[in-house]
Amino acid sequence: MLRDGDRRVIGGYVLEGRLGMGGMGTVYLGRSPSGRQVAVKVIHQQFVGDPKFTARFRQEVAAARRVSGAFTAPVVDADPDAVPPWMATQYVDAETLGERVRRQGPLCGEALIELAIGLAEALRDIHRVGMVHRDLKPANVLIGKNGPLVIDFGIARALEGSELLTQTGQLVGTPPFMAPEQFLAPREVGPAADIFALASVLLFAATGRGPFDAESPHIVAYQVVHVEPNLEGLGEGLHGIVTRCLSKDPERRPSPAELLALLSQLRAGSGAIRDPSSAEQTPPKGTPPRVLPNATGRRRRRRRTIPLVAVAVAVVCTATPLTVLNLAGENRAAHSSKAPGWRPWQTTLQGYGYLGQPECHDLDGALYCGGGGIPLARLSRADGRMEWRHEGDTPMAVDILGAAGGLLFSQREESNPSLEASLEEYSVTGIEALDSDSGKLRWKKKAIWGRQAFFFGGSTVLDADLDGGVRAYDSRSGRQLWKKKIADGCDYTGTRDAVYALCSDGLYGKGRHDTLVIALSPDEGHTLWTARHNGLTLSLADHSNGVMHFVEAKPAEDLSLSVVALVEFDVPTRKFTRHPLAKPLSTLKVVLSDGTLYAVDEATGSVHAIAMATGRARWSTGTSTDGLSAPAVGDDALYLATATGRVVALDRSSGREMWASPARAGLPDTEANTGAPAPPVLIDETLVATSAGGKVFSFDVNHPPKTT
Repeated sequence: MLRDGDRRVIGGYVLEGRLGMGGMGTVYLGRSPSGRQVAVKVIHQQFVGDPKFTARFRQEVAAARRVSGAFTAPVVDADPDAVPPWMATQYVDAETLGERVRRQGPLCGEALIELAIGLAEALRDIHRVGMVHRDLKPANVLIGKNGPLVIDFGIARALEGSELLTQTGQLVGTPPFMAPEQFLAPREVGPAADIFALASVLLFAATGRGPFDAESPHIVAYQVVHVEPNLEGLGEGLHGIVTRCLSKDPERRPSPAELLALLSQLRAGSGAIRDPSSAEQTPPKGTPPRVLPNATGRRRRRRRTIPLVAVAVAVVCTATPLTVLNLAGENRAAHSSKAPGWRPWQTTLQGYGYLGQPECHDLDGALYCGGGGIPLARLSRADGRMEWRHEGDTPMAVDILGAAGGLLFSQREESNPSLEASLEEYSVTGIEALDSDSGKLRWKKKAIWGRQAFFFGGSTVLDADLDGGVRAYDSRSGRQLWKKKIADGCDYTGTRDAVYALCSDGLYGKGRHDTLVIALSPDEGHTLWTARHNGLTLSLADHSNGVMHFVEAKPAEDLSLSVVALVEFDVPTRKFTRHPLAKPLSTLKVVLSDGTLYAVDEATGSVHAIAMATGRARWSTGTSTDGLSAPAVGDDALYLATATGRVVALDRSSGREMWASPARAGLPDTEANTGAPAPPVLIDETLVATSAGGKVFSFDVNHPPKTT
């Protein structure tokens, strides 16, 4: 609740209550004019007009904007020059790691590993943009429904070219989670300090205490610099990793890439995390596991407020995965089976005469469907009720690109009604940004026919033509950021940190068909680097752990393409690793999940599972259905659909057909669709699928409809 003297409105945001208060400012729960909730940080009045604090806050805003990603709360709006200065970020209704440990006790097992991996990935992204957080602690880690989120960049600094905005001799950080160099040489603190803090936070999460706990912060500082950490109660698997991270020498600590590799190896089963409540326990060893190459990571944190104790206390860790904690502090099942109030449902969406098959996407907890002559609509995941519908000008097609920052991005193709329009102008494509809550148009960009749009979940939306011209727009405002000519015949993919142009020197006919990978800065369009692969590759748009995955295709004279190899591209080293397939596949409908490539031959109905690391087939199977979509991948099954709405479930480990549901449209599978069938959408234990005629339906995968 607000207090007397608190502002009620700032920057157009209505303040509804206090969320917390720190050394620089107070954080409020705010609401935008559209009704969206945000966290608004307002600088304390005593700092207003102080140029050092104004510069420091400006640095915080810049830092938060640079590292906004999957494991950080993105900046929505800010005004460092206002009186008082303020910044609004996405509101995450979540508890801190410190609150989580106090409420449920220490973590162990899968929950602890997932926390470690999430925080390592956060560090990767923070360091990748040239920043050091410098204040990672349990109070700066929010436990959100999709994993940990790092907050509070108030004392973050750039690695190069940035003045340390603190007084001489002033310590920056929180002593129990500070590295030795933060006490000894504050102006020389680098990324390794964040690794040290990460390890301290992991020990706290696993045991409820830090590695250097003491009654006085001065004693803590002495122990950090001169005494070995107390790792009692930490499981054997993590013991060696944490030991390396807590090295007094920054050069001996692992990088985020090495750390994530160690954690991934541990998760794969090469190490164990010991439960302190178990009976017989083996003393931990200090030898770290073997480092796996080419892994990356990132992370964030919050402050510990539990009392420090001088004696070791036996604690029982909790193994509930962090990613499934709800925001009210109650436990829920590891996979929430259904949306609240869910029941099997079917809805028919109306279009513009022609009713093809719409495609649906589950983005940021909302279900969006459109295409096939059907306007874009948001549906309730629980009962299929239409929450809003956005109608453009005589749309021919709608492709959903993605969602971020309260906006939904789509590409629309429209017919030009002008009789004087040239052939090139008859069909007009463009990008639209809609308010995800209301469906109202926020901005729109039109382009000539043939342009393709791309959105990667960051701050940039692209459109590109067939002649190599590319334009980039700010995803929030639609303002054009840059425009340049790259190369003919390029496709695009990317992350929040880079846009990748995948350019071939010719798809068909004779020639080498090399692929040039060009990395561009999303905000300025500057070329960061280039790499060449001796083969025609098409991206799977997969960038896990700093590795991009491709399929290599061989063109034929009849314009067909067949997949002949799988290719891994390590982004940091720019190295390609090629894994030839034992047998070429006459399909490009592929999905990559957990190191396995699932490929679908739409013409024959066959499905193949191929190990990405070796190129060897794990299984191949035929199905009873032709015209299959790309699969949705569940824990134990693959789900594929047709244009008639028939859904086929295959056992993920063997490829055995488990069940097939009846069709929803009254046409044979091979005649119902003029384009590629839309894949189903898996939402926990429910499936959303579509059919020609504008039908959208949802059912429980454990109780599928039966064929009569």
